[in-house]
Amino acid sequence: MRNNDNILFWKKQLCLTEWFISSESIDKEQVLYDKSIPKEDRYFVGVYIDIENKIATIYHDRKLTDEYILHELLHVKFPKFTEKQVNDRCADILSGFETRL
Repeated sequence: MRNNDNILFWKKQLCLTEWFISSESIDKEQVLYDKSIPKEDRYFVGVYIDIENKIATIYHDRKLTDEYILHELLHVKFPKFTEKQVNDRCADILSGFETRL
């Protein structure tokens, strides 16, 4: 599936169909990292959320996976969740889908 198809799939699963959500690839050079971060961990996937207008953009400098898309859309669905809560919910949802395959 392409990014847009994956986004549409997860939007439906999370009941975010009224949102306009897009993705935008960015250049790796647009992101600054602390020198202490190992090179293999230097990547960016993040979401800009406009709650008032129900618009979100997933910015990424690597290939988007279902896990990345789901993770970022959980930030949209639950904007007050901590990163740990988003990670836990993402893992729960993905494990539920794996058992159905």
